[in-house]
Amino acid sequence: MCGIAGSLILNNSDEVDINVSNKIKNSLKKRGPDGDNTWISKDKKVSLIHTRLSIFDTSQNGQQPMSDSENKYMIVFNGSIFNYKELKFIKKKKSYKFKSNTDTEVILNLYKEKGIEFTKYLKGMYAIVIYDLIKKEIIITRDEIGIKPLYICWQNNTFYFSSLIKSLILNNIKLKINQNSIINFYLYGHISEPNTIYEDIFALEPGSTLRVNSNGLKKIYQNDLFNKNSIYKSNSKNESLEYLNYQISKNINIQNRSDVKSGVFLSSGIDSSKILIHSKSYLDAININFEEYKNTKFDESLLPKKLTKITGHHLLSKWYTKNECLNIYEEYFENMDQPTMDGFNTFLASKFASENNFKVVLSGLGGDEIFFGYNFYSYIAYIEKINKYLNKLKINFLFNNTYKIFKDNSKISKFFYVLSNSKNLRDIYFNFRKINYENAITKLNNKFYIDGYENPNTNLDENNNSNLNNIKILEISNYIKNQLLKDSDWTSMSNGVELRVPLLNKKIINFALFDPHISELKKENIIQFNKNISKLLYKRKKTGFTTPLNKWYKTTRIQNTDFVLKKYLKINNLAIE
Repeated sequence: MCGIAGSLILNNSDEVDINVSNKIKNSLKKRGPDGDNTWISKDKKVSLIHTRLSIFDTSQNGQQPMSDSENKYMIVFNGSIFNYKELKFIKKKKSYKFKSNTDTEVILNLYKEKGIEFTKYLKGMYAIVIYDLIKKEIIITRDEIGIKPLYICWQNNTFYFSSLIKSLILNNIKLKINQNSIINFYLYGHISEPNTIYEDIFALEPGSTLRVNSNGLKKIYQNDLFNKNSIYKSNSKNESLEYLNYQISKNINIQNRSDVKSGVFLSSGIDSSKILIHSKSYLDAININFEEYKNTKFDESLLPKKLTKITGHHLLSKWYTKNECLNIYEEYFENMDQPTMDGFNTFLASKFASENNFKVVLSGLGGDEIFFGYNFYSYIAYIEKINKYLNKLKINFLFNNTYKIFKDNSKISKFFYVLSNSKNLRDIYFNFRKINYENAITKLNNKFYIDGYENPNTNLDENNNSNLNNIKILEISNYIKNQLLKDSDWTSMSNGVELRVPLLNKKIINFALFDPHISELKKENIIQFNKNISKLLYKRKKTGFTTPLNKWYKTTRIQNTDFVLKKYLKINNLAIE
């Protein structure tokens, strides 16, 4: 796990500026506190920058940028490949000689053998950049779920890339704030990929592989996430449940791999509990709480104590006070890569983990989204049925402004807003996911022209998938990717901690989506425990892992969103034109 950046200059006049490269390297230091290196080509047209968080093979042999044995390729890589030992074993049988015990070297040799389709053999989270010294071209790729970030920019016949936007803009790039992205943030609390806060900077599409050379930039391979034809063919519900739980435990087990101190973020939830139960006993459980929540329904301390007594894992707990949180809130903003309304809880948990010398943590992120952990799935499906009926009668217009009668974001207001502004399931989903309405944003600042704004695009196979499955696909492609994963990366990595998400695995996701026996079952009917643990976990009412920020600031949703944006802009010396 690391920070990576670099450039490929394709004009005759410019060369890599070593001073700029050093600034970029320093800006990535928190992501990789264990070492840093820069490689610049002899013609000074290519730079590869790497800051290292040592996870596998902590020796000097694991340093990047790394070359192959023939000095034909150079690689910088951010992430972890969990099946690297199995891949390395195969390569050794073919007489490959390795100089390290890293996953980086395995990737490089796999690319040499398999070419552009090498990513389909990788099980992990990654952003990879390989420079071909012979062809003078870059191959750049990202995992199919979008767990690890990678931002790219093409200006002045030069290609730039980085793990962080804040690092990328240290190059001599012309910057203009993306108006659509600002509106997107006000509506959803995040900026939806591939867009970023800047017009000419984009997130690399998950699963895509690009070739960059003197002919420009071209997509050469796509490793898609969703594939219903790839799943195991089960004959019964019991077989499906057994298979899925086996895959979950198998993936948790392989993601326990590390050469450094590792732990599990443990809340009172089903997902983190499942991960702890299937983790090695030497992994510690990490639990944070807030003084304001003590002895309330949001108290996350009681169940982890009981569970770790059963499993035998050591439990580390932290109670955050209001003053501690508000002081750390400033640090959170300073590290924020793009404006977001989420992630402070993960920042606090990661900070506590880092203070206790953890470099790897496992998280239950994604479990609620792929296993129907929330009631809103059935709620959206219910609205879709009503919407179809109203469309058929052509009377939707009757409810056009009804939502304005009620308090913003109340359940009844949201119901009428979604109903009156949606033509199909996709519209219903995005309108439901909005944290603010258009009229609230316009009142806030009449510079924002909402009329031309379009919801993020997501392809749906509405004829062949059920409504519930399509909602899951929308949730994985949007909320998980654009909010949860993006925020989990920068909040953990800015504290020098690698956050792993074992439930977000391609095989698990596709089976949960497309297996006919379980695709519409709720989580409590899918995730299996023994009787004692089931009784312990399922009797607690679901609350979600939140911070008391709203309680402390006592502001409306739109005021809070506006505060976060203005704070981000001020810290980064930006202004909306």
